[in-house]
Amino acid sequence: LRRKLLGILTAVLVVISAVFLVFTYDDQARRAETDLLEKSRVLVTEMDAVWDFISLNQSVINYTAAGDYDYKGLHCAIAGKSVAALFSEKSDYSIRFTNLNPRNIYNTPDAYEAAAIEGFLVEGGPDEAWGFETEEDQQVFRYVRAMDVSEDCIECHGEPAGEPDQYGYPKEGMRVGTVGGAMSITEPMDIYAAGIQNSMVQQVVMVLFMMVAAFAGLYFVTSRLVLRPIDALRTAAKSVGEGEFDYTLAVPDPRARPRDEITELTGEFGRMARDLEALYADLEGQVRSKTDDL
Repeated sequence: LRRKLLGILTAVLVVISAVFLVFTYDDQARRAETDLLEKSRVLVTEMDAVWDFISLNQSVINYTAAGDYDYKGLHCAIAGKSVAALFSEKSDYSIRFTNLNPRNIYNTPDAYEAAAIEGFLVEGGPDEAWGFETEEDQQVFRYVRAMDVSEDCIECHGEPAGEPDQYGYPKEGMRVGTVGGAMSITEPMDIYAAGIQNSMVQQVVMVLFMMVAAFAGLYFVTSRLVLRPIDALRTAAKSVGEGEFDYTLAVPDPRARPRDEITELTGEFGRMARDLEALYADLEGQVRSKTDDL
């Protein structure tokens, strides 16, 4: 019974540990994804603010105090992309602007960005997409957010399509409210992966310690209250089977309370042994009497 009990407790410990490990990893991964998603949305909001600031001040930038047009080569797209490039250069993050028909070849979307933009173009489709990918043997978090065409975009990207805009690029014929492109953010997962691993190790060690302590206590209590009395009953039964009634077995007072199954079994065995001893003694007496008669 002890071996079976140890085997059962070990199996239960392994199963619970495996379930807890899977649950902990899933929970930590979801927490990391939520954190990464929130950071990406904050970065998008900040880049939108830079874009909008330049757009709102375009007249101040490109006109002199006398009201004469003086293009200085700075507009919202250049400002946004330049800030994104500087930020990407000084951090492990990557921020870029892209669309399916970019004016600059460096803004050509990759497979993940192209799939996200195509999803944005579907009527009633989402305006953001995110997920995990592996790039150069490193897991990264990808976030792509749709950029809608506003009134400020029409001057350079509106209709008629093909007509050169003020900077010499052919217009794309975009309309207000449609998807003009996307902002793409790539975040490294190294820090989060290390954090998930450390957190899992700490939690698993703590849970294993608590479970081992609980199972050790359970084994001790079971051994003392169940297995030890059973061992005593087994030894006593062997003695009775060999005709030896001189055994030691603690038989509690039948009137004692509370009583459990082991206590009742011990008491019943003691009474049975006494009855067998009396019957055995009586049989021996009867045999001697019959022998004397013969």
